[in-house]
Amino acid sequence: MTTTCTIIKAGRCDTYGRPLVVGQTYTSGDDEIKSLWQAGFCTVTGAPEVFEKVVYHYPQQIASIGTPFVIPPGDGGSTGLLFTGTLGTFSLTGSPPTGTWVSLKGCYIWMPANFGGSSYPAGWYWGVFSGDTAGILYMDTYVSGIPKRPSSPTPFPVNLSGRITTPLSEITGPTGFTLKGGSMGPNGKLKFHTKVSGNTTSTKHLSVFLGSNRLFWIYSLTTIPVGEYLLSASNQGSDSLQASSRVSWVTGVGTTGNSYTAVPENTSIDTSLDYNVSITLQVPVLNTACAILLYADLSVTYGD
Repeated sequence: MTTTCTIIKAGRCDTYGRPLVVGQTYTSGDDEIKSLWQAGFCTVTGAPEVFEKVVYHYPQQIASIGTPFVIPPGDGGSTGLLFTGTLGTFSLTGSPPTGTWVSLKGCYIWMPANFGGSSYPAGWYWGVFSGDTAGILYMDTYVSGIPKRPSSPTPFPVNLSGRITTPLSEITGPTGFTLKGGSMGPNGKLKFHTKVSGNTTSTKHLSVFLGSNRLFWIYSLTTIPVGEYLLSASNQGSDSLQASSRVSWVTGVGTTGNSYTAVPENTSIDTSLDYNVSITLQVPVLNTACAILLYADLSVTYGD
C-alpha cells in the first residue's frame, strides 16, 4: 500500500537515492512514509489514522437487509390501505401480485402522519400481512441501522380507521450504514444486490445513496414490478470518479442498452471520505401504486 506526503524538512532521499526537496509531494510505501512522518520530515493528511487503517482485498459487508420495507398504496379515497376500525387491522386494494404476502409476514410499512385518524407521526411501522389484501399494523418502528423483527410486537392502544394517503415524495428506508473512507481504493468496487416488488400500477423507484449522492437508481418499475438486481460501481483509478450500472428498470449485471445517463451512471463522489448509506423508495406519480424492498445487501472490495 502507498501513502502520499508533503516534504517539510530536507535531509532524506527517496528510494532511488534522490534528495527529497521541501514542498515536494512524495508517494511511497506506507512504512517509508510513516518513518519520514515520525521523524518530522513530512506531513501526511489524516495521520496517524491513515497508517492504522486496515485494507481488505476481498469483499466486506456494508449492509445486509433481510426485512422487507413496504410503501403501501393509498389515495385517501377508494383505493389502498384501509384501517378497518379494530386496533391496527387493515385491508388492502391495489395490492402487490398474488402471493407476495407470504414474504410480508413481517415487514416495515410506511405510514403518513396522523394515519388511521390517530396523532401518530409518519414513519416505518411494523406490520404483518395475513393474506394478499389483509394484515395488521403494530406500534414498533424502524429508524436506523439493521432492521429488527420484534419478538413481541406492540398493538396499538386505539382503534385505527380510514384510508391512508400515500406521499409521492422519496422516502428513506434502510439507513445508518457506513461506507468507510478509503475502503474502495482507487480501483475498488461497490456491489448492490436486491429484490423488489410492488403492484402493477404506475411507477416505482428505488435508489442507493452515499450521503446525499445518488449512486444506484432502479426507476420506472411499472407493469412488471418483481425483479432481482445486481448493480455495481467502480472507481476509475481515482477515489473520486466512478462508473456505475445503467439507469433503467431493467438494469444491473447482464443487461444491455443503447443509452447512457451521466448521473448516476458516472459520478464524482470522494470515496476517501466516510458516507452514510441509505436506500430510498418512491411512488412518484400515483399513490395508488406501492413499492416493496424485499431484501438487499451492499458490499465493497478494495482495489489498489
